[in-house]
Parts: sequence; structure tokens; C-alpha cells
Amino acid sequence: MSKGPLALAVPLLGLALTSCGSSLTGSETYSSVTIAVSPNPAAATKSSDADYTWQTTVTVTLTSSNEVGATISAVSASVAESSGGIAIQSSSTPEFRTIVDSPSNRVEGNTTATFTVQMFYTLPNGGREALIYVAVTLTDDSGAQYSLAGQVTAK
Repeated sequence: MSKGPLALAVPLLGLALTSCGSSLTGSETYSSVTIAVSPNPAAATKSSDADYTWQTTVTVTLTSSNEVGATISAVSASVAESSGGIAIQSSSTPEFRTIVDSPSNRVEGNTTATFTVQMFYTLPNGGREALIYVAVTLTDDSGAQYSLAGQVTAK
């Protein structure tokens, strides 16, 4: 069972919903992958794990819009207290556990890949509403590495 502190970098990644930052030169074609996390809002229900108060499941969809595929090398997720979809800064850290269920670590060119992320969580304020952040790191078939991120509200 892994419990993790809310990473500050992941919420910042939530702002970037498409690939970011490499300086690309030459005539190679790089992948063009976008991320969508749904549903929004996600239903937060009483946890089936006695160590946590709430649980929710979201679907992550990666869509490639050109012929270059990519390999998923990492998936991370975190939870933040929220109100009306706004993250609440707290002196205490939410406790959470993440289960990722993916049939593959690939998104082929011109296709869509989906997987689920199940979050079990307890918020310091005792509340139910939370922001769920999901970040994915990919390396495309041309060797470019990048991260994508998305978020939903669990209620």
C-alpha cells in the first residue's frame, strides 16, 4: 500500500494538456498525443478499502493524431482537497492509494489508448470533493520524451 504526499509538480502539470517543451529540429516526425481524463466530475463513493474514506475511478484517454506512436513509461496520480474545483492549500497532506489498469503501454500512431486510474483517498478536512491529477510520461518512436497531464474533480 503506497501513500504519497501531494506533489507540487503534478498540479502544475495539470495546466498542460498537450505535449510540452522539447526543441525539435530536423526532418523527423514526432508524435502528437493529447490527453483527456473523464468523467468530470467523477463520482466519489464510500471506499471499499477500510484505510481510506473515499474512492473514485477515472478513465485516461491518449489520442495520437499522426502516424508516430509512443510508449508510456510512467503514470502518476495525486489528490488535492478542493472546493468548487479549486485546489485548497492545506498544512496536512491527503492520504491516497492509486491503482492503474492498462491493457498496454503503447499508443500507436493515429489511434487511441485508454486506461483507468482508481484512487482511494482520505482528505485532511474530512471532505469528499477532491481534484484528481493524472500525469503520463511518454517516449515517441522518434525518441522524443514528454509529459501530459489532466485533472478532474471527484464529488
